[in-house]
Amino acid sequence: MPPKGQPTKLTAALQQAIVNAVAAGVSPSCAGEFAGLSHNVVSCWMLRGAGQHPTLSCTPLYKDFYEAIRRAQASDQIRRIARLDSAGRGGAVVYRETTTNRDGSTTIRERFEPPNIQADMFHLERRYHEQWGRKDRLDLRATIEAAAQQVAAEMGIAPEQLLIEAQRRLVLI
Repeated sequence: MPPKGQPTKLTAALQQAIVNAVAAGVSPSCAGEFAGLSHNVVSCWMLRGAGQHPTLSCTPLYKDFYEAIRRAQASDQIRRIARLDSAGRGGAVVYRETTTNRDGSTTIRERFEPPNIQADMFHLERRYHEQWGRKDRLDLRATIEAAAQQVAAEMGIAPEQLLIEAQRRLVLI
């Protein structure tokens, strides 16, 4: 009996192209779109590979794809964290001048990048947002939710419905 459905578009070459883009910092859906796939196809493959698709089973092909994407994402994170750490420590050579003296010896003058506390703060805010993240955004969200509850009570609807409708209208603008 022939297999059901269409044959998969997932080939080794396509997987490698998507994985390379993800390792460079692109989201899996954007990498898939660049490779000519829809966002839904890549999402479906990821769900299948993770064993979380509601109707389609996980197969070795999709599990390998999922795991390769996860490794590429980890690689991207490690590379970026290493760069942030390097910037935070400073010490990168930003200027180098080599002079040959009359006696044949050479003199090298170098200038180094100072430590960058902003790189450290950026990492702390993003990685440990509970302790180091910006609190003003949380306060704004609490204010919006409180206002939504008040307006929803006046209108006799659930606050969640009000927020969904507000988001829908914002998309239409």
